[in-house]
Amino acid sequence: MQLPQGVVEHMGKGSADEEASPHCSKINMSVATTPAGRGLLAPKWTVRLAALVVATGAVALTTWSLWPDSQEDELLAKVLKELRRKLFYIARDVAHIAKDVRSQLQAQGVRVDDEQLRRLAAAVGRIAERFKAVQAEVLTSFGCSEETIACVTDESAEEVKQHADARQMGGRSRTGAYPAPVNDLIQEDVRKMMKEALGGVQPMLPGIEIPPELSEDRVLEVYSEMQTLKIEKAKKLSIQTRGRQFSKEELASAIALLSQASEQEVLAKYRDSLGEPEVFLSAVALYGQSKDFQLKLLKLDATHRKQMVEAFKEAK
Repeated sequence: MQLPQGVVEHMGKGSADEEASPHCSKINMSVATTPAGRGLLAPKWTVRLAALVVATGAVALTTWSLWPDSQEDELLAKVLKELRRKLFYIARDVAHIAKDVRSQLQAQGVRVDDEQLRRLAAAVGRIAERFKAVQAEVLTSFGCSEETIACVTDESAEEVKQHADARQMGGRSRTGAYPAPVNDLIQEDVRKMMKEALGGVQPMLPGIEIPPELSEDRVLEVYSEMQTLKIEKAKKLSIQTRGRQFSKEELASAIALLSQASEQEVLAKYRDSLGEPEVFLSAVALYGQSKDFQLKLLKLDATHRKQMVEAFKEAK
């Protein structure tokens, strides 16, 4: 899709990690709208979470003897950290998709249970495909192959320590396989993150620590600042494209991109005090478990939606 001229200039530069989310436009779903919800899922939708995680996230570690022990652990930690970070963003996107799927099915009068929703969201979100693409991208960036490393998910100081301790105690074979408990822990972290996302719940990055200064009030302040910047960018975009007609899909994609750019700019502004973007996003997910915090976010979002509509109306 060709975005309106001038859109990119007014949105700012986005990170290569995230593209405009596919959930921003209406999802085309092949579902039957029977009252009982029978026949909801065609065979192509029947993706099982457990099989997915095993298939995409549990290729055996091998041939680690190519590096000295210290380099081995250092590379392992870096690769797993980057894989975890990228999978976190996929999980966030899947959470949005799951919410959209549920809303659209409810609007059509279709009833689905949680398991059916998870299967459908997994298929719409192309999770298996995206997991494999991320794995290949990260391994290539570190000069590795699937034969050299491939536990896709979590890394933490404790896990790397267990990895090193196991080698010192002879607990790891020359093929480089992790001890079973560590392997299980890694896979469980991914299962948990994706289970939350497929249920429409924003996930936290496994092992993340929220600093004390990132309180609920501070998160709301930063969140509000993001929304203010989004409105400013929307007004500029609206003026730049005045008089031109665009489809709902084009506008939705443009708004998604300017929203993404606004969030990245604000998080970059406070990187020294808040840390990496994943810390703030995980804090939103953590505090979002509170009904009171959810209500505050909903109030901010409601005001933001009205302002966004007005921003485009004013330029007509």
